[in-house]
Amino acid sequence: MLALISTLVIAAHLITPTTWPSLGMEILHTLHGPGFALVALLILGYLSYQCRSTINYALAAALAIGIGVVSEIAQIPGDRGAQVQDLVVDALGIFGALGICASLDKSVRSMIPGWARLLLPASAGAALAIVFVPTLWLGYALIQQINAFPSLLTFEHRWETAVLRPIEGHRPTLVAAPVGWPGDGSMVARAVENGRWGIFLSLQPLPDWRGYQNLRFLAASTGEESSMHVCIRDWGPTKTQSRNQFCRRMALGPLAHEYSISFSEIQSGAKFPAFDFSRVDAVVFSAAKPGNKDEILIDDIRLDK
Repeated sequence: MLALISTLVIAAHLITPTTWPSLGMEILHTLHGPGFALVALLILGYLSYQCRSTINYALAAALAIGIGVVSEIAQIPGDRGAQVQDLVVDALGIFGALGICASLDKSVRSMIPGWARLLLPASAGAALAIVFVPTLWLGYALIQQINAFPSLLTFEHRWETAVLRPIEGHRPTLVAAPVGWPGDGSMVARAVENGRWGIFLSLQPLPDWRGYQNLRFLAASTGEESSMHVCIRDWGPTKTQSRNQFCRRMALGPLAHEYSISFSEIQSGAKFPAFDFSRVDAVVFSAAKPGNKDEILIDDIRLDK
């Protein structure tokens, strides 16, 4: 039983899906804590079936942590590598699951001083909250992203922050739409270029764009005039081959304008032939001339036919 659990956990660490949405991949990564909470419970159940003893909690914790260490070491030769942070999250999930079970076990509670009987379930519950909340939040965001498609970003909903990649820790700020703004919503994104490449924002969309013909968005410069690059990347056919990319330079003025990029333009102007619209990885908006601290307003990023 223990060998089967170990094999399944290690195999799950070595498998990297290549066609999942970016949010789906992030959810998979956040499953470390919940996953090892389940592993600890399975081990505890197996040990308790063999022999009921309070020492089973310590044995289950040690075995689960050992499986976590081995699974991280097994990743070192691959692309993902070992992460100490993952082991910390694994330990939180293990402690949370076993701590809750121990706090409900009369034989364990009888061994704990009165004040600690409250501390154990409280701290275990807090540990479970730490590892489960990110998974639940990203899962909710992924469901909303699927429901909103082919709209990619409207900047009207809190869940949309999950599909924006932070650039040096920064994301665009939401501001009220200026008077006369052509969009339907009440909010727009105000983005300041960040990082070496002057990125305004980087979007992780759902990957399958087949069946659509254009990428559209509203944008304006907060100054007199500026220009930006819009780059769209796919995943590439293999891990070893470079990702395909299309970039277009656009001039922005102080008045909002709807911009459109056709898929035929992307296909003909991409770095490599045959841009893969079934595996789109990112849409990146960046300053054409980084270093000037340009600012833009952007809104209503969507696909249409």
